[in-house]
Amino acid sequence: MPKVNGLTPSKINTISLGTAVSTGEWADRPGTGDVQLAANDGDFFRVKVGTELYATYRYSSTIGDWVRPEIYEGSPSLKTRIRGSVLPSAEDNAWTHVTANGGTVTTDGTKVTFNGGSTANKTAYAYFNHGHSSHKFHFIQGLVQCTEAGTPASIRIGRVIGMDVNGKFLNVALRTDDLTASFHNYSRYGKNQNNWPYTQAGTNLVSGSSPNLADCSTKEIFLELYGNDSGSWCYISHSVTPIMAVMHSRVGNTSNTNYAVGDIDGGEIGTVTLRESFWGTYTPTANTASALFQYFGGT
Repeated sequence: MPKVNGLTPSKINTISLGTAVSTGEWADRPGTGDVQLAANDGDFFRVKVGTELYATYRYSSTIGDWVRPEIYEGSPSLKTRIRGSVLPSAEDNAWTHVTANGGTVTTDGTKVTFNGGSTANKTAYAYFNHGHSSHKFHFIQGLVQCTEAGTPASIRIGRVIGMDVNGKFLNVALRTDDLTASFHNYSRYGKNQNNWPYTQAGTNLVSGSSPNLADCSTKEIFLELYGNDSGSWCYISHSVTPIMAVMHSRVGNTSNTNYAVGDIDGGEIGTVTLRESFWGTYTPTANTASALFQYFGGT
């Protein structure tokens, strides 16, 4: 090992050199995928599919699952879950269900289904009040699929996963039959849309820029969405680099401080399934804050 300033380094960014990083399929991750394998706080795990290596995660004993290193370093706080084994309304930190015109929220014991499909006037979603009106960094992580969809209508949130952050609803919309096939590229801002910073709060998923996006209309995908006052970004199927997402106006029937998932817009057909998901906040570190809203020590 080369010396630095006459010393042999033992750590890089607080990580001891020689620290083992286990690899494997996400479903086989220690502690939560394969409960026969131990997972200790701070352990590393890199997702491997066949011979391909994807993103690296660290085990957070606070969350009880694996998160991106920047989330782990940001002392994450768990707000709520949708595990799939119980209805969102039965979680320890309970969600509120909203259904209308035959829409349903159900569980088969493994995943939750928000069924707003087959007719355009169904509504089926759940929301949770996270209680933070501004200046918080939020993250969502879970396995999601869109099993039924129709032509986009109204405000295009018929199949969506998202969060309210400071008056803006940051979201990923699933299978809107738009240019990217599986994800929306629709841009509309929540308030003060002509003034900074709201005009700088997201980037569309544009056709051709991400040709390897997993198709959530044909299979379940792993989705990670992050957001703060200045925008949102997401990772899909353990991608190493983020794919940017945009916002729409906040969920109409809720407050400005919610997480939401499902068929929110009754003007669209949409059915979404979700499992193994958790939702929370974290504090950005020096490695991430400067690129986002909290720069120059601001809050």
